[in-house]
Amino acid sequence: IGDYNIQKIDGNNNSNDKVYVDTIDKKHIITNNDIIMVLSGTNDNIGQLLTNFNGVITNELFKITSKSKLFLNKYIYYFLQTNKIQNQFIRMADGSFIKHSFKTLDKIKIPQISIDKQKEIINILDNQEDIISNLMKIIELKNKLFF
Repeated sequence: IGDYNIQKIDGNNNSNDKVYVDTIDKKHIITNNDIIMVLSGTNDNIGQLLTNFNGVITNELFKITSKSKLFLNKYIYYFLQTNKIQNQFIRMADGSFIKHSFKTLDKIKIPQISIDKQKEIINILDNQEDIISNLMKIIELKNKLFF
């Protein structure tokens, strides 16, 4: 494909690092709408989800895509972020110190609901995330003002 100065995305969120590569396999290219999951790591980051990145993923990450039109990416993203599913990744991961979640994702069943209902859930959770983000900004501003 050619030589590129690309953004390397890894489980450490070092998204500002640029790496020079010779070739890019198309399956490793990610865009803002893709869901990326940490394959291997400690209990702190196993199953961690990343999104809103453009770049190329490294070996310890994989891109989650629906094989059908039954699921919206953001619905899958929010479902996989639930405490129940995140705890399942930790419990089912193989390995003693470095955990591996290769097989865990295959065992997770995502509830199949209508696209309209998925959009409704996404809208509710997007609104809640906006509220949380605004509250965090207020807390940060208060800390700057008083400390």
